[in-house]
Formats: sequence, structure tokens, C-alpha cells
Amino acid sequence: MGKLTGNTTGSFTPGSTGELSWNTTVDVGEKPILVYFYDGHTFKGGDFDFSKAVEPKVLADKKVVVATRDFICEKICIKADELFREVPGREVLKKYLGTLSEPKARKAHLALLTSTGQVIKVLDRNLTTDALLAAIKEAKARNAANLQKS
Repeated sequence: MGKLTGNTTGSFTPGSTGELSWNTTVDVGEKPILVYFYDGHTFKGGDFDFSKAVEPKVLADKKVVVATRDFICEKICIKADELFREVPGREVLKKYLGTLSEPKARKAHLALLTSTGQVIKVLDRNLTTDALLAAIKEAKARNAANLQKS
């Protein structure tokens, strides 16, 4: 596990949001996927600032909580030992996780994927509730279209 650095942030710890139904063990099936990537070990900098802005405001928004009920929601720390750990049920994310193999590519963000792991949208800095809700709507539609093709 990584070293905690500089936690002078009061009570906020990235990755601790309890609003969404986070899941690592249920089969994805035909549901689209929302993945929240965060750094739970460093308490300063851009990744921390993203999490501090997104978790209590965007991810905790009641409209977002309701809209994601039709998703498999996953949260993964971007530190290599956690990011690439083999977790049953996370196999469909393997291709996307591969895009994060370079340390420079590992940044706090949200990714929306189809049930087969195809990237629909990646959301990062300056994320708003409205932007996430629009992306969720797009992800549902794209996932449904993909399922009809198969």
C-alpha cells in the first residue's frame, strides 16, 4: 500500500464516498459501467483536488445516485498495486486499465464504459453534475445500442 502524504485536509479522504453503490463482486452482465479512479494515498495536488470537488458534490448528488442505479459502479485507487490487482468481476475493465499502465496516464477521473468494456466517455477536471448526468444518459443509450448489435 502507498504512503500517505500531507493529509492536512480535515476529514476528507479520497475514495470514501458512501453515496453510490460501489461494487467489485457482482457480474457486470448487460449493465454499463461507471468507474471512479482516485488517489487515496496523496492528500494534495490535482488528483486530490478533483476528488475533493467531485465526491461530495457530483457523486453525492441525488440525481446522480438515482441515474447510476442501472450501472455497475466501481472505484479504483490509481496506485499501481491497487489499480492492477486481479479482482473477480473486474475482468471486463482489463483493456481500459491497460491504458493506464504508464504512471503519467494515472490521474483521478471517471470513465463510462459499455458492459463489454468499450470506452464511452472519460470525464476529468472541472466535472459538473450536469456533465456527468449527460454522460450517464449517453452511456445508457450506447450500451443499449451495443447490446442490440450482439
